[in-house]
Amino acid sequence: MNHPVLFACSCLLPLSTLVAQGPRYATFTGTSRTSEAASTTEDGERRSSGSFGVDFPTAYYFRGIQYENQGLIAQPHLELVYPLTAAADSTPSFDLVLGTWSSFHTGPTGIAGGNSAWFESDLYLGVATQLNDKWSASGTYSWYGAPQNGTVTEEITFSLAYDDSEMWLQDVGGLQPAFVLGFETKGQADGGNDKGIYAQIGIEPTFKLGQTGSLDWTMTMPVAIGMSLSGYYEDAGGSDTFFGFFDLGVDLTTPLEMVPSRFGPWDLSVGLHALLLGDTTEQFNGGDSFEWIFSVGLSTTW
Repeated sequence: MNHPVLFACSCLLPLSTLVAQGPRYATFTGTSRTSEAASTTEDGERRSSGSFGVDFPTAYYFRGIQYENQGLIAQPHLELVYPLTAAADSTPSFDLVLGTWSSFHTGPTGIAGGNSAWFESDLYLGVATQLNDKWSASGTYSWYGAPQNGTVTEEITFSLAYDDSEMWLQDVGGLQPAFVLGFETKGQADGGNDKGIYAQIGIEPTFKLGQTGSLDWTMTMPVAIGMSLSGYYEDAGGSDTFFGFFDLGVDLTTPLEMVPSRFGPWDLSVGLHALLLGDTTEQFNGGDSFEWIFSVGLSTTW
């Protein structure tokens, strides 16, 4: 999607849940912090589930491309997961995932620039499968829209993830390695001439930190590298750059036990990401190759 102010728009799928977009935080490594699969009833049947949340990052970067770094940024997201296989012990199991994600800005790309605050509106539809107790995979079709000018970019993405948690101590969630491959089918993320092919590898170690008062904290340290396999990070002259970005983050999450149960379970998340940009994404960022991004978010599941 070609936004009115920025060079390009792109989107990414999750690492652990594989289809669900979930909160992207600042750079969005791809991991969903909300619903991970259809839930299971006491009699072993899988049932539909969902998640809702909103994140407030200090800057909006996506696959290394800067969209906004001023003003207030609010990014609400909603996701529904429907089980296509009923039994909890079925292998493989399949889920249908439908979601939407938006970004609202008060800075130059939004209200301060004389535009609508509604900067981006995305929809995605996919199927996620748990192949066995270790491997997960997905395929997703995504529509990325720009309400300000009506342009749309479309992409097919495939993901593969491995759960290595059994190899680690009880309070360590493992490295959780994952691979993402995206193919643009309409529009170009970098505003170039060629439909790009995007690849990402990443890990997301998880650690239980314990309680501070009524808050029970979990820390994740997502690491992701984004690359262009063909035409994804084109510069102004049309040359493609292989390396797009390196993202290292620290995210803290805790249930908010003080919220009355009638309002459902709510989580608070706080994140800090260090972003190192490649040659092309550095150009999109005004010549700066390094950024810090802080974010706060709230989410619930049902």
